[in-house]
Amino acid sequence: MTEGPAPAADSLGIATPEQVTLDFPIAGAGSRCLALAIDTLLLVAAMVILSLVIGAFSLLRVLRNGGWVAAIYVLLTFAVFWGYFSLFEIAWRGQTPGKRVARLRVIGVSGHPATVGQVLIRNVVRAVDVLPGIYAVGLVAMLCNRRAQRLGDWAAGTIVVHEAEAALPPPVGSAAPAALAAAVHLTAADLELLERYLLRRGDLPEAARGDLEGKIRAHLAPRLTPEAQALAAAPRGLESLAAALRASLGYGGPR
Repeated sequence: MTEGPAPAADSLGIATPEQVTLDFPIAGAGSRCLALAIDTLLLVAAMVILSLVIGAFSLLRVLRNGGWVAAIYVLLTFAVFWGYFSLFEIAWRGQTPGKRVARLRVIGVSGHPATVGQVLIRNVVRAVDVLPGIYAVGLVAMLCNRRAQRLGDWAAGTIVVHEAEAALPPPVGSAAPAALAAAVHLTAADLELLERYLLRRGDLPEAARGDLEGKIRAHLAPRLTPEAQALAAAPRGLESLAAALRASLGYGGPR
């Protein structure tokens, strides 16, 4: 079987079980520092608000014991710092506000979306990466490996990649119902494969696109009706198939 193009030096090529190689552009220190700067500003704003709230409770003598005030402040500070990254990366599928602005996303080294466990691990280890207060440990770790992984990424098995610039094209409306009837035979893993390819298709040479689309169609064909196979072979048929599969799995519109 023909192999896909070799990944660039600053990207990671991941071969899926369907023998399709997808190329993920790895985010370097510069873009990750931009995302971190935005997240840090939001964290500082949150800490200012937290300080004002704690101060107001102290002035109103709701919290009369200074030791309790300090303890509550330390606990809430840790919760905000750790919870900010973890909750956003879980809710936004690997993104924080800073990463969203910088068009970055955390994924697993397998190319699949980062799991809840991976997100929690990488953010627990953040306490080490941040040392001695300017992310020096994390930055040194990123510079020492081609995947630009900090210690938290190593521990969790994650990488940070650039998001594709282009959004998924809209499906062919008239063909979507036919695909929807067949999409129930496909799985969430099939949807991941389709969407990862469609989001990165614009970066591939035309010959490579044809080769990869052939492999994807061959992988899906045994579980498609003849009508759905014809749809997948039509121009923009994979977009319609992906949209129908998202609907059948209850995911809503294209992401």
